[in-house]
Amino acid sequence: YKEYVQWLENRNEDRIKLNKFHGKAYDGKNLMHNIRLLTMAVEISDGKGVIIKRNKNEIKKLLSIKRGEHEYEDILSEAERLMKTMNDKFESSNLPNKIEHSMVNDLLLNIRKQRYKIKNLT
Repeated sequence: YKEYVQWLENRNEDRIKLNKFHGKAYDGKNLMHNIRLLTMAVEISDGKGVIIKRNKNEIKKLLSIKRGEHEYEDILSEAERLMKTMNDKFESSNLPNKIEHSMVNDLLLNIRKQRYKIKNLT
């Protein structure tokens, strides 16, 4: 109950108004981001890497989801299709199943050194 009360106090009223305005029983912004992230995951599974900038057609589609211009069932079907595609591609990919933590830590350290122009960071 305490978390619910905190959520009520901090929720975004403009977002609530948008959801009421489009009259759909879903959070358009949340679903828009879910579809975007699933699309990006499929791109990663294709070996394309992380593509931040979305093309104009995809932006139009994502914003139409946010505005409530799609039926919930259609968005859910699209999400399920993307998840299946992503899972199938990752199953057959040659990506390692485990993360090499020391490599990731070294990479992060080097990024920070370059970003903050630090010579000795240990």
